[in-house]
Amino acid sequence: FVAELNSENNLGYLSLSSIGLVIPIHKAQFQSSSSFNNPSNTEFYADLYADLSHTPFIASERTTHYSRTFQDSTFVRVPVHRDIFIEKSAEDKAREAANFIFSLRKRRFELISGDADFIAEGSAVKEVFDEILRLEQEYLSLFTGKHFVKQQVHEVDFLPVKQDNGGTILFRFSRTKGVLSASDLSGSPVLIEVSSDSNWKNIGILNSLSLEIDKQKRDAFYYRMPVPAKVKISDSKGELYSKIASLYQFGPLVRIPSDFYMQNENLFFDFK
Repeated sequence: FVAELNSENNLGYLSLSSIGLVIPIHKAQFQSSSSFNNPSNTEFYADLYADLSHTPFIASERTTHYSRTFQDSTFVRVPVHRDIFIEKSAEDKAREAANFIFSLRKRRFELISGDADFIAEGSAVKEVFDEILRLEQEYLSLFTGKHFVKQQVHEVDFLPVKQDNGGTILFRFSRTKGVLSASDLSGSPVLIEVSSDSNWKNIGILNSLSLEIDKQKRDAFYYRMPVPAKVKISDSKGELYSKIASLYQFGPLVRIPSDFYMQNENLFFDFK
């Protein structure tokens, strides 16, 4: 912009933002920031399933081998026993977990029916049943899984373009990776569409402002006037969000006299 002011001029209702837009002072300043930080899920999944097994995952197995030994002018077969340690298979672990669940239910039934070896009294009754229920739910989750929710907040910068047709990929989303950048093809695109009509041309204030700037003047203040535009965000399934917003990029370039005066106001520049 160009403005040559003297000491008597005061353009107190305008401010300059960090991206070069001259906007009314009562409007909020535009602050840009972006974040696509998807933290690793290693720590998040670490404590989902605690080790509650009451038996080791390694089992001992005895095998028998036969060796031939020469005795009394003949060969005889002598059995040789050997103990080896093997890791239990997934089927064996699942069978043990299922049997433990039924043993918990059996123990709870014995406590209810009075057939248990001991009888809890007072507040100990509730503690015993709560612990049995907790263990049962933990072991059942090995078969049914666990449901959990993790929330993340992402901020995305977008500069609207007047010639934008068909929308722009704002970011991509993956059900396994979360929010991704627009260039990452592993996720489905989320589009943003910005459109504006010509209804703003009928605004009465434009009649008192000069829209013809072919002949540039140095005694005027040039800036863009915001106009209403429809912003729509959608994905492959349909529309997610829509709003009517005031956008400077779609508005006309106007000018006002540099000697425009507002009492008790100051012009300031914010470069944050």
